[in-house]
Amino acid sequence: MKIRKIDNTYWVKNIFVDSNYLYLTNSEPNKSCFLGRIPLVILKENLKIKSDLERYFLSNPNPMEFDAVLGANSDVEIIYNSDKYIQNFFTIDKNNYITFIDNENNIKTIGYNGYNIEKIKDFLFLNKIKDDCVFKNKNKIFLLKKDDYINIDAVNIIYINNQYIIQDSLEKISIYDLNFNFVKYIEKSNEFKKIYFLNKKNILISFLNNNKTYMYNLDTNKKEIFCDFFINRAVLVNEELLIAKSNMNDNLYFIE
Repeated sequence: MKIRKIDNTYWVKNIFVDSNYLYLTNSEPNKSCFLGRIPLVILKENLKIKSDLERYFLSNPNPMEFDAVLGANSDVEIIYNSDKYIQNFFTIDKNNYITFIDNENNIKTIGYNGYNIEKIKDFLFLNKIKDDCVFKNKNKIFLLKKDDYINIDAVNIIYINNQYIIQDSLEKISIYDLNFNFVKYIEKSNEFKKIYFLNKKNILISFLNNNKTYMYNLDTNKKEIFCDFFINRAVLVNEELLIAKSNMNDNLYFIE
């Protein structure tokens, strides 16, 4: 495993990915923000260059915020500007959606291309599982295509090997079967953590307090250290590339 930290990416506060683009935002509370994107083809070509310092292909493209020279050399294209916090960007049936949170913590999800789904307008998107999309509404999860609520207060959910890995609001991580019946706990501590899908056998469990991320194998029920930093944001581009953010003011990690 090789871990790289690419220069001039500290401005990125959150990252999202689809089959064609990596999306990046500078979103912070109480400030104007934007959503940008870079084609994955261009991203991968730039990563072939071994140097990590003085790299500008992911620098902030907004010359109003940073050095205009850096912005001019960025391959990131701004596609949306907002005066609200951009919380998420996701795709359903080839339509893109953006979730905003305003200063009063009101949630609003709109279609980026104008196609809105009324029932999810004030829901938080969690993840895609099998052939459905999962949202959080208050203390329940909502399955969009099944149009069904499940009485689980989840903050994250991962589908893997015909089971669900769910992190709840008390920070416990559990396995559920396909009918959302509880199977067992993976992690019962209440310390702040994040979970991420890694591959068909492993998930990542990242702990803030001890600043470590572990790879947990679902077949062996064993974990080992994956990296010596907390992963606050992450997207899996493909089996060979994980992009991660640790400290919100630090550069992005590229883990290959």
